[in-house]
Amino acid sequence: MADINVSADEVVPANANTTIARGTAGDEITAGQAVYADPADNYRIKPAQATDEDQANNVVGIALNGAYSGQPIAYATSGDVTFSDDLAAATIYVLSGANAGGIAPSADLDASTNTWYGVVLGIATSGTNLRLGITKSGVKNS
Repeated sequence: MADINVSADEVVPANANTTIARGTAGDEITAGQAVYADPADNYRIKPAQATDEDQANNVVGIALNGAYSGQPIAYATSGDVTFSDDLAAATIYVLSGANAGGIAPSADLDASTNTWYGVVLGIATSGTNLRLGITKSGVKNS
């Protein structure tokens, strides 16, 4: 398995129960990337990666639009997010250790040879829907 392939133009809040926050991008972001608020950069929003402790511990959600540094960014913090048809129902998805902003099935990080910090992003309720439930472990794998 690998990170899910995200079609940025298909990433949208699934319903009115999706909580959306807004911020300023601190780096280039693509819709569908997992993002964090960088405390070292006035909490600007950037793509997160599980191999970096600060990024993993500050994950805030999934980007809903693309942005360049300094532009406004909207991101889902809870609720359901619709993706292109690349999810497996009942699979837990985590912050990727391979790519900044990537989302991977949990089995990928179990088999990873990289040191990573565990961050659960959510569980797929269908082939297109991810129910966010961000949980950060604060510890790295052994």
